[in-house]
Amino acid sequence: ACDTPPRTPTGHAPYSESDLEPASSPAVVSQEEDERLAKELSLKEAAAHDLSHRPKRRRFHESYNFNMKCPTPGCNSLGHLTGRHERHFSISGCPLYHNLSSDECKGKATTRDKQVEERALSHRQDENRHATRNQSQAPSERQLRYKEKVTDLRRKRNSGLNKEQKEKHM
Repeated sequence: ACDTPPRTPTGHAPYSESDLEPASSPAVVSQEEDERLAKELSLKEAAAHDLSHRPKRRRFHESYNFNMKCPTPGCNSLGHLTGRHERHFSISGCPLYHNLSSDECKGKATTRDKQVEERALSHRQDENRHATRNQSQAPSERQLRYKEKVTDLRRKRNSGLNKEQKEKHM
């Protein structure tokens, strides 16, 4: 036997005895009422997924303002300082503002591109040159003789030191 009172559907303990009793009349729903409730529910679900409050997405060409002009007096908005675009709409990209023509900007862009390409090619060649060195190759005769000479010199130098000096160096 359980001492705690039974809980209501919401999970709370009942406030009175009437909370524990089931409803006196069974809920009989007519077909019309059932259809009306189903229709209400479907409308609520549709409203929950309604996206009309969101702004409509526009494609780039729909939102693009073709009437924009460069603010520089006497400029026709053609060309770009970087030489990569046909038009500009601000002072920062205006060739006229920077005392250049659009053709000069294009020419400078092509020379910059060539320089970048040459640098990249030079870098690739440097990498290839270093990669061709064979690290697994045995040392040459000259390298072996030099190594022996250095080890002999070190051995002679270290043998001449007394024990106290050796301890200081180590």
